[in-house]
Amino acid sequence: MLDWLKKRLHRKKVADQLQRHMGTAVGSSLQRSAIAVAMTAIEDELVQEERGRLSTSDQEVFMMVYECLVMWSQMRGFASAGIPERVQADVVAAMRDHFARHAWYAADDFKRIWDKTQEWMPSFVKPDKDGTIWPVAARVQISHAAGCQLGFMPGTAFGYHLISVITSLADIARHTGEEQLKRGEKSCRRKDQPKMSSVAHQAIQTARERLGMEGRESALCPTSLLGKTLEEGSKLVVDFYRELGAYNKCPPTAKTSDQKIIEIYSLVCTAFQETAKRRGEQIPAEFLNRIVSSFLQIYENMGEDSMHEHLQYETDKYLREGLRPDYRHPLRFFSDESQGEPIALTTKGKTLAKQGQPEQAIACFNKALAADPELAVAWFGKDEVLFHLGRQEEAKACFDKALRIDPQCVAHWVAECFDRAQERQSPGTGNHSKE
Repeated sequence: MLDWLKKRLHRKKVADQLQRHMGTAVGSSLQRSAIAVAMTAIEDELVQEERGRLSTSDQEVFMMVYECLVMWSQMRGFASAGIPERVQADVVAAMRDHFARHAWYAADDFKRIWDKTQEWMPSFVKPDKDGTIWPVAARVQISHAAGCQLGFMPGTAFGYHLISVITSLADIARHTGEEQLKRGEKSCRRKDQPKMSSVAHQAIQTARERLGMEGRESALCPTSLLGKTLEEGSKLVVDFYRELGAYNKCPPTAKTSDQKIIEIYSLVCTAFQETAKRRGEQIPAEFLNRIVSSFLQIYENMGEDSMHEHLQYETDKYLREGLRPDYRHPLRFFSDESQGEPIALTTKGKTLAKQGQPEQAIACFNKALAADPELAVAWFGKDEVLFHLGRQEEAKACFDKALRIDPQCVAHWVAECFDRAQERQSPGTGNHSKE
């Protein structure tokens, strides 16, 4: 009876801790959940007992190493659930921001310890012949490898506790990640939008007002200047991100409609631009293109609710700290010869071909292929232009190369041909066939 009561009280205490930390954590639901679980593990009585045995300097290193092990265990679980690496990186960033509140946190030391944790832990958790893992020694060796001395020899009880923590947190994170992915799949099919607040809410409201989207889903306002610009350039935007996805084997795929790509592009760009105004800054277009690409991946992998939560978190973070370094890598729709970006050059080549400039289009495809000879969409683009110029042998050679590189690319090419055929046959075009 006494044991049962102790277990009941312990479960209630853990539940209260989780609820309290969820309330103080900042970020998306996945980030807040990871922070709450980590903080509950850090506040464990056995951890605090071990900490109390150490000197002040050792306590600082001890706690940072333990935080990194807790964080690594959760990332291990998220990875096994199939959570995208970018989302995992954002969870790590949110957890580090939360840990920075602690008195023992030292940014440079923490970074070195985290780097060594990621490098060493996969080896330390490999089971021995009996199927047992022994990660306890990692606490000392990781700190020493990071240049942070730790005079600490863990006891047997703490050693078993650490094994339990690593396996339990990985299981919890895997379950949380799987549930998040399930919710994401459902939210992709829902029309209702999640509630938002703060800077992201205001910025997204501004985006919807400008685009005439308030109260209806995925509609561009024809009287809005931004709406007209997007309407004229929507095909370019869609083609670019679809080709980028095909090239990198990542979203957007067929799961995301063309209209949704345009909506996300408009929403994310406007939200970040509005936030930039508050900081008195201007984000270059090529940086915005990079940001949109990451949100297209989050939408398709995690769902619309998670995308909006992430947008709120990212715009708030940008307002407080400035633009992320990984967002500061240009991604251009068009490239000149010196830039040599194969996807952008391919998009430009296709646009020039549609504008009746075949030779300039071929030049763009050639530049793209010089940068990346294995880019199937560029070979297909060049094949189509050459075919229409009557240069059949050259066209066939390009088609064969594209087919050899990526047989699945044929489906994309056939779909484009089918769409053009439908456009020519649709009433009102003046170009449909009569039977």
